[in-house]
Formats: sequence, structure tokens, C-alpha cells
Amino acid sequence: MNKIFFMLVALTSSLTGFAAQYYAAVDGADDASCESRETAGSLKAALLKVNSGSDNELILLKGTYKLNEIMTPTTQRSSPTAISVTDGRGSLKIIGETDNPDDTILDGGGAVRAIYTNTTALELNNLTLQNCYASNNGYGGAIYIHYSAFKASNCNFLNNKASGGFGGAINNAFFKCDFNGCKFTGNECGGGLYGWAISSKGGNLDSCFFDGKNQEVNGQLIYSGAMKHNQVTTGDGVIIVDNTRFCDINIPSHKDYLLLNAVQIDIKRSSFSRIYTQSASGVIKPGSTPLNISDSIFENCDGSTAFLAVAGTVSNCKVIDCGKFLTTGFVVKNCLFDGGNYRKFSYNQPNYFYGCTIVNLESATDTLNNIIGYGSTVVNCAFYNNSNLPEVKKACNFTNTYYQVSSGIIGSNNGNHQIVEGENVGFKLEGDHPYQLKKNSILRGQGMVLDGMESEKDLAGNKRLSAVGTVDVGAYQYVPIMGFSVIVH
Repeated sequence: MNKIFFMLVALTSSLTGFAAQYYAAVDGADDASCESRETAGSLKAALLKVNSGSDNELILLKGTYKLNEIMTPTTQRSSPTAISVTDGRGSLKIIGETDNPDDTILDGGGAVRAIYTNTTALELNNLTLQNCYASNNGYGGAIYIHYSAFKASNCNFLNNKASGGFGGAINNAFFKCDFNGCKFTGNECGGGLYGWAISSKGGNLDSCFFDGKNQEVNGQLIYSGAMKHNQVTTGDGVIIVDNTRFCDINIPSHKDYLLLNAVQIDIKRSSFSRIYTQSASGVIKPGSTPLNISDSIFENCDGSTAFLAVAGTVSNCKVIDCGKFLTTGFVVKNCLFDGGNYRKFSYNQPNYFYGCTIVNLESATDTLNNIIGYGSTVVNCAFYNNSNLPEVKKACNFTNTYYQVSSGIIGSNNGNHQIVEGENVGFKLEGDHPYQLKKNSILRGQGMVLDGMESEKDLAGNKRLSAVGTVDVGAYQYVPIMGFSVIVH
């Protein structure tokens, strides 16, 4: 019986790839076994165990590990590095003891890089890496990954610096990086070249947070794709951004982009707040595949150039109090533009606007300004309560679009549009989705039904087609309030 039991245990372990676990503590001894919490050794002792095998887990007990004091750094990729895992150890997980990343900290003291791995897949959980430094023109201020994948969950990367031009926090030239629930603030790289936070060959950002408050130049860039130093191309670099926040970031003209050079960049359910750009090419630059942004919020973003300056699709987004938002080649669907000085909003270039509500825009200051670019197509849109906007260029095609007289002058020969005066348009101005339609709104059922609308959703996530097959004008479809009738006998 016992023999059968042990055979089953051995078989199960081999099938599941059971990893050896080693434990380290801030005050652990160098001669400890590191095999349990009770026998946790020093970080140095635990790393000797890790480097003697493959596919290991290193569990760090709570505390601040001052890497420049407790470790003997080795030089990796030109920079003194505290933790080195080389010679292809399969995979390594480094895990903080608790779910709070503030409890377990790897601190470089402004003197050393934290981690280097070579052909060993690295995964971090529940950790803070701070004040790490890749000197001697090194890349990857906190982490340098060579020829392997990288994942981080529930981690903070704070005030790390690469003296070279790639990856203030992380550099991974040949593989992608995946981040879930991670925070980046105060990271930077020398010369501001590529990746103030991350330099990688694509990857995923899920439920992450980036801000630029603590940086010398207030930049916070993510770079993916072509790197001259290792001949990596953009052919398979893809950035997927989901439920991620970017805020308080200034992008000087020579720093160029917030998200850069992946062959594909898809952004959904994310927010951009207080982003200021002086880049001539906008804030986000994909490679060969058009940019795709959906279900996101842009608030108080501005700059000397347009926020989005490359072709793509923007759908089901809110753009609040922004200026110079986009230039040319965009398909814009089911969006609310509320407030802001759109000095060159869609200026002088064709775009396709469908099902948008454009309200509370301020008067323009540039003589070349126009609210809808030359040659654009505008379908099922509503302009409301805008102030002294300049003339919309001729040669635009307006279909089933409504606007007030004060919303600007639509030039002659610009298609089917109607003038709406006063408050008759019928917007609701309260609730989580202002500018939804009232029951008596004149915009109800007045839109043009287009191909594929059966699967379309409005800005609030409701079906674009009503139960009787009609579509409303603007970003929102009217939804009847369902209630109960009470009959008293």
C-alpha cells in the first residue's frame, strides 16, 4: 500500500512539474537550509540553492532587502547586479510572502541592478523593486532578462534607473513582458531613449498604473520593437493594454511616445489623464497595424501637437476637456467629446465620425482650425452647446447629423443635416452617462442604419439597434426604463 502511495506521489510530481521552494529572510543565516519559513536563510544562501537546480520558487519573507549591503554583486551586461540566475535554470518564481507588495521590498540603494536572468524564464509576485540602478551605460535599471519570458503580478517598480537608453525598470530585448496589477512610477533611462519604464519585445499590460510625477523629465515611456543594438524587428512585437491607467505625464518633443513601435497596439478599458505631449507624432505609435482604442477615457490631455496622430479606430470612448486630440485617418465611433479647446481637432484631414456626441467645445484660437477635417464623413452625430466653433470645411459628407446654430457653421453642400435650436434636443444631463437621450428627444430613431449594426454597442454598452430596428443620433441609444405596473382592486 505504501509503495503504491509513493509511486502515485512521484508520478503526480513529475506530471505537474513540482518546483522546489526555498525561503529567504532579511535576518536569515548564510548556513540555513532555506527549505521552510522556519529555516529561512539569507538571500545569498537561498540563491545558492536556486542556482543548483531548475524550475524553482524563491519565497521572500516580509522586510526590506538592501541589496547593495547584503549581496556581493556580479557584473552582468556591464552593470553590478545583486541577483544573477544564469546557465538556463528553466524558470524561476520570486514571490513576496504576503499579498501586499509593500511588505517585501528589494532595494538597490541607487547602486545595483536587482535581477539578471539568462535563458531562465522569470516571474515575480507581490514584490516592490525600488531604487535600483544599472550603471556603466547599462540597460534594465531593476531587471535585465536575456533570452527568456518575463511576468510580473501585483508588483511595484519605483524610482529605478538605467544609465543606458533602454528600460528604466525592465529590459527584455528578445521576449515579451506581461504585467498584471503592477505600478510604475519614477523610473527613467539615460538619454530618454526607449522605455522609461519598460523596454521589451511586446507584451500585455493588464490593470497596471503608470505616472510620471517623480521623474526628472516627467516622462514614462513604454517601448516595444526595433532595437538597433540587437537587430530585433517589429515583426512580432504586440502591445495589449487593458484596464490600465496613465496619468500626470509630460512627453517632451525628443522623447516621442508613450507607447511605441509595436507592430500592433490595442488599448481597451483604460484611462489617460493629464497627459501633455510636444511630440510631433502624437503619444501612441503602432507599427504596421492601425491603432485600436476602445472603451477608454481621455481626460485633461493636451499639448502642442495632436494626442493621436496616426491612423486607427477609436470606439466607445469618452474624451473630456482635451485639446488637439486627433489628426487624420481615424474611424471614430460611439464617442463622447465633452469640453476642451479643440484647436486642431481633426484639423484639415479626413476622418470618419459615426454616432458621436460633440458638446461644450470652446472657441478656437488657430486660423486653420476646423472642428471636422476637410473631406471627413459625419454620420448620426450630434453637436450641442458648443461655443463659436469655426466653419466646418466644405467637401465633408454630413448624413443624419444634428447641430445647433451656435455649434459652428457647416458650409454649403455638406450633406444632410438639421439645425436644432434651444434645449429641444432632449439630453439627460445627470447620472453616470450624461448626454443619454430622454424619451422625447428628437434624436431618437433619426439615425441611418448601417451594415453590421446588429452587433454594435453604444457608449453605455447598450445595443445600437432598437427593438424596432431604428438607431438614434449621437453616442447613446435610448433605453426605455423598465418598471412594474401596480393594479389596485
